[in-house]
Amino acid sequence: MVHIVIHLVRECRLDGLVHYRWMYHVERALGQYKYTIRNKAAPKGSIAKGYIADELLTFCSRYLVNAPTVHNRP
Repeated sequence: MVHIVIHLVRECRLDGLVHYRWMYHVERALGQYKYTIRNKAAPKGSIAKGYIADELLTFCSRYLVNAPTVHNRP
């Protein structure tokens, strides 16, 4: 176990703080896009379409003035 401490210190010095290289938010987003797959034969295309649809809805909801959305709630 002493050997791992040496590597952990070296890794912290090389990479910096853990939240700069943490992949949880990316894995969580990919998990959400996994549920948007409709065509099991081409999952990459379905995930890309799901991502584009999500980005489009986010973009449009930020500019709706009179409608309550996730981005303009008080």
